[in-house]
Amino acid sequence: MYPISPRIFYYLFATFAFWTVFPLLSQVGFDSYGDFFENYVWGIRWQWGNDKHPPLFGWTVAVWFEVFHRNELNYWLLASLNLTISLALMVLIARRFLNEKQQDCTVLLALFMPLLGFQAIRYNANAAMLPYWAATILFYLRLYEKPRMLDAAFLGFVAALAMLSKYFAATLIVSLFIHAMTVPHMRSLVFGRFGIVATIVFCAVLLPHIAWLIDNDFQPFVFAASEQGDSSVGNILYRQAAFFIAQIVYVIPGFFALAFFRSFEERLQVFNFSHVPKLLAVPKIRIILWAFIVPIIAAMLLALVIWTPLTSNWSLPIHIVAPLLVVLFLPVEKFELKRRTTSALFVLFCSVALIATPFLKKADLAEASGISVIPHAALAERADDIWQTAGNGPLLAYGGDLFPAYGMSFYAEGKKQIIQGPDFSRSPWLNPNEFKNNALLIICAEADCAQAWRENGWQLDRLPDLKADALDGAGGPSRYNYFLWAASKI
Repeated sequence: MYPISPRIFYYLFATFAFWTVFPLLSQVGFDSYGDFFENYVWGIRWQWGNDKHPPLFGWTVAVWFEVFHRNELNYWLLASLNLTISLALMVLIARRFLNEKQQDCTVLLALFMPLLGFQAIRYNANAAMLPYWAATILFYLRLYEKPRMLDAAFLGFVAALAMLSKYFAATLIVSLFIHAMTVPHMRSLVFGRFGIVATIVFCAVLLPHIAWLIDNDFQPFVFAASEQGDSSVGNILYRQAAFFIAQIVYVIPGFFALAFFRSFEERLQVFNFSHVPKLLAVPKIRIILWAFIVPIIAAMLLALVIWTPLTSNWSLPIHIVAPLLVVLFLPVEKFELKRRTTSALFVLFCSVALIATPFLKKADLAEASGISVIPHAALAERADDIWQTAGNGPLLAYGGDLFPAYGMSFYAEGKKQIIQGPDFSRSPWLNPNEFKNNALLIICAEADCAQAWRENGWQLDRLPDLKADALDGAGGPSRYNYFLWAASKI
């Protein structure tokens, strides 16, 4: 067990600051998929599940904005903090076989790897798994080193939190279980009191969500199995191959960063990795390698079993241990010869990225199809003015088109819930009785969408159209227009 590098805190703080400032300067909104808005809308429902994913990351967003004001800066702070905590846990794993300078380098390599930077900063179900995924590996290692009942309880707890973030975490849990079966002393722990405690804690944390799944016909599983796109043989096989190749491509930038620790005099010796097999004989390093490779294989096999196309960035949490493996390819003495390389590369990467932010923001604005360029804040403000002028009382919820309703909910005053269509059975977080005396606001891009609401027993009063100018420099329409109705339940 090596000491934690005294410089690691500076690197982690710099990482936190960079990934807060960079997206704020380089992007117009959150992202083209609207995940950030969806997270918030799901979170304020305080349900034990959602129709696509388990609830934990939505709750995290809801709690965060109970404390902090709802705006872009604070959302990026949450996303950056999530990533930084994950990297700190990575360092706690790393100190078991990497010295101080190697630990510093792992944070640098994470900066270069797209999944642990540009993708991880987009706070969604994949990114939300990161700290819990890393913590699951950490507590598994602690049990491997010395059985402690508290570590067993924490292992069950963080593994359950990983599952409550996204079911993809099952690939890690199954992988570690298989590993435990191959190691005699771990096998005895699994079937002894330590394994019982971990299992009880795991099941206790998941039990309310399991009850929700049963009551809601396992909707997230249906989404995961049947709503991921084209399920033809050609597409399934193509996505399998793309997923596998992507895992290799994602780590290549880490090897590129390592090249700066070499020298031109080495020539082809830069590809001399003869020391690596000896390192991979170290049991703890083999556990990290197992935790990287086996979940990838498990994900590919699972996708074939349920016949669903894979998406490469689902593997985001798997790569939390990738910097630990990549850094092993550089002989340890190289870190002594080039002591300032880590800090120099860190500064260079951040500087170049920040210099590029104006150009990246301009490109984001020009993307006409991106949800991020819709002026959600202006739409929310204008909709509130229209509602107040009409004198319809308190506005509790939005209905109609989910986007832009999700984005408007984030920017609106108070907590505006979203109703999933005219039937309350799909929106159990809302009380139908509240909408006999109070109306909700229906927002639609097409005028004929109101018909379904009338047929479902809603009384509709047409309101002035909702209009907002496009953001300066944005591609697509110069003005956004939506039809509005005040709807109350008859």
